[in-house]
Amino acid sequence: MARPTRKKYDELEEKYKSILDTPYGFETPQGWLPLLEEFLEKAINFEGWFKIVQIKEKFGGLRIYIDTEDDVPNEIRTMIEGLIAEAEFKANRCCHECGCSIDRDSAKKHKFYVLCDNCSVVKDETQ
Repeated sequence: MARPTRKKYDELEEKYKSILDTPYGFETPQGWLPLLEEFLEKAINFEGWFKIVQIKEKFGGLRIYIDTEDDVPNEIRTMIEGLIAEAEFKANRCCHECGCSIDRDSAKKHKFYVLCDNCSVVKDETQ
């Protein structure tokens, strides 16, 4: 997988600016970029009901924080929360470097991130 540049993150911020209110941009590993794009593509359907205020990696997991309007119907709130939970679940089973799907239980765990076997070998060789 080719390494995304800052440009790709900027493109996502521009494309989804109607639901993003993130002063710090994306603070995530590059391997999560495809799943973030998938999440945003689904989340845009709820434009006007919420704003994403932060997307980041914390202790090796994806965190997505939102602000919602006061009058959001419970059904809509549940759907938005479901999308967030799905993205966070997928990120926990995704290599932080290349984005491939991995079995988190058998993956090589570093202090705050998880790598597939290929990326782990490269990381170990460069340290």
